Amino acid sequence: MKIVVSILVFLMLFSACSKKRAFNVDNIMESKIKFDLTQLDKDGLSGPDDGKRSISYEFCIPDNKINRDKVKKIDKSIQFTKAMGRSMCGKNQILCLGNTHQPNAVKVLERLSKLTYIEKITETYFE
Repeated sequence: MKIVVSILVFLMLFSACSKKRAFNVDNIMESKIKFDLTQLDKDGLSGPDDGKRSISYEFCIPDNKINRDKVKKIDKSIQFTKAMGRSMCGKNQILCLGNTHQPNAVKVLERLSKLTYIEKITETYFE
């Protein structure tokens, strides 16, 4: 009986490691990226063929030249502004606005999310 249980546990662990996690609400809660990256095509666009659009996103970083340069090196689409944005940037932070319509958009977002001073990356809407 112990052998059967051990084998089942091993198989469950092995299968969990070998599969890419599907998008779900729990993944978004765990991730710094708060929107579904699986909706993006190779050009960083989302939606049906006759209505593709890019996704705009925002995040806050501590406002200094080193951080701005590092973020801009990763994401050429970034624009900086002193607005608080929906992200509610603090007094010593700067709002970063980016766009998914760029090569390797998912990799860009994943690299940004690994920066320790970025708390979250959220979709933004210009209303």
